[in-house]
Amino acid sequence: MTDDSLDDAGAGARTEDDLVEVLDPADAGAAGVDGAGPATDPTSSRPDVSGLSYEEARDKLVETVSRLESGQADLEASVALWELGEALAAHCTAALDRAEARLDRARPDPGRA
Repeated sequence: MTDDSLDDAGAGARTEDDLVEVLDPADAGAAGVDGAGPATDPTSSRPDVSGLSYEEARDKLVETVSRLESGQADLEASVALWELGEALAAHCTAALDRAEARLDRARPDPGRA
């Protein structure tokens, strides 16, 4: 499945195993191995998206939200998409928080003039 096929609302119900295809094949190490679905941290039910850049995660989040909003996925696929979206959103938020912290450290402290 290519990114263009993410818009195929009439393609039928998708399962959690299909979610590995939401991420590019080049990202398979971050998404899961052997096509068995998104890899998860044993202590978490969230897919591992840590290998994605902020921009990649943001783009995948937009795609995931579009698939959810289409209403074409069955319940199981919708839950899996929701979990993927939560992981992507958390990843993006953390990246933005790190960037903000770097900017804060780079700014001169007005109290130490």
